[in-house]
Amino acid sequence: QLVDVWQVSGLRGTGSFSFEVDALFVPGYRSYSPSDGPREDGALYVIPTSLLFPSGFATVALGIARASLDAAIELAGGKPTDRGMLRDKATTQRQIGMAEANWSSARAFLRESASSVWDGARKNHSLTTEERIRLRLSSTHAIRTAAEVVDVAYTVCGSNSIFSINPVQRRFQDVHVITQQVQGRLAHYDTAGQFFLGLE
Repeated sequence: QLVDVWQVSGLRGTGSFSFEVDALFVPGYRSYSPSDGPREDGALYVIPTSLLFPSGFATVALGIARASLDAAIELAGGKPTDRGMLRDKATTQRQIGMAEANWSSARAFLRESASSVWDGARKNHSLTTEERIRLRLSSTHAIRTAAEVVDVAYTVCGSNSIFSINPVQRRFQDVHVITQQVQGRLAHYDTAGQFFLGLE
């Protein structure tokens, strides 16, 4: 029985339903615990889901941010203001330039960390704590940075942002739902900080 509990403002299309099952026996071989070791030998199975989930969410968040930024750039090229087009304003130019730099930096850090984890899984069939920390950190950072980039796009678009016809409106909702998931928690910065400070 599917239970529709996903009444949310963003990420509405993910189909994140709950479900109920009555009087059904599930044999052990059809179940697993997240703490179980991998059942397959491939490098992919060395990477725990606790790292795959955040990097996947981060990729989605960066995609949302990219689409939002592109929409804001397009709108800025065609929206007149009291002094020329929106794109001609120095504040718009600075906001777009900084957003591009932030988006590209977050994406590069995520790619670098994911590549390092994949290389470790392939070559060593294990991951170091630092590889794990860096992927967790880069994933959380990409999610948080993506939200900041979408906020810039939302601001650049001005009052156009509040209408559902503007694609930035939906993306604003989507990216802020991602920041509220466990993968986007600010506490992950704390964990990374503890590691880099030599703490447990």
